[in-house]
Amino acid sequence: MRSIGTQLKDFRDEVNLTIREAEQLSGFSMAKISRIENAIRDITVEDAAILLGVYGVKGPARERVLELVRNLGQPCWWEAPADYFNQHAITLKDCEAGANWIVESAMLRVPGLLQTSDYTRTILLRDGVPADTVQMLVEFRLARQEVLHRKVKAPHFLAVIDEAVFARPTGSPALMVAQIKQICDLADLPHIDVRVVPFEAGQYVGLAGSYVILGSHVANPVVFLEHPQSSLFVHGDQEVAIFQEVTTMLRRAALSSAESVKFLRRLEDKIGRE
Repeated sequence: MRSIGTQLKDFRDEVNLTIREAEQLSGFSMAKISRIENAIRDITVEDAAILLGVYGVKGPARERVLELVRNLGQPCWWEAPADYFNQHAITLKDCEAGANWIVESAMLRVPGLLQTSDYTRTILLRDGVPADTVQMLVEFRLARQEVLHRKVKAPHFLAVIDEAVFARPTGSPALMVAQIKQICDLADLPHIDVRVVPFEAGQYVGLAGSYVILGSHVANPVVFLEHPQSSLFVHGDQEVAIFQEVTTMLRRAALSSAESVKFLRRLEDKIGRE
């Protein structure tokens, strides 16, 4: 719902309409439009179609928003990418921008919001992304990261990272050192909490897969699951509650914030000396 509201506001801004002007053209009250944009009230397919018409949105962009609205009643929905720069990435960025708190469980790779550009570039190339597309995706990833550097109302970000993420070399030792240093530097910020789950924790709940939870003060949280050929947004209350419970157990398995940073600093020094 937050993503839909954000997209509708962006469309309104693109045609330079104020909420009052949108009110006059749509027949909706200013309060209704504001509540839709801020995800305070649900939106129907009919309401979305009217607003999209007022904003002159046509073709694939219109159908994309209407499909999101149609799926609001479902506990989850799939988004299959049409190309490397796909709608699920845009939707995730919108959700991050509107979130008050974000949780990411990372079992395989460094969380996207913490990656250096070199780390991102390396994994994209190894994933087979065409070289002429890589730089655009790197820039998009960096644009997503801006949400953590907002001077006002930056979301609280909890990253729970398995030690295997750092044990598996990605690029050169210098690249890994720079990546670990960036994570430690970001962990010094008051709204960023990094927790490492060491190998000594053994098997633990949550090891089976990575996920992202995005929450706000005005909308129910959603879970984002990414796969090579598609992505899944989960927003059913019971389904989301399962991931929140997993997060609680991950906290228990992980080192504390301070111990995690010490662990990473030691690892940074070790890799730097190899």
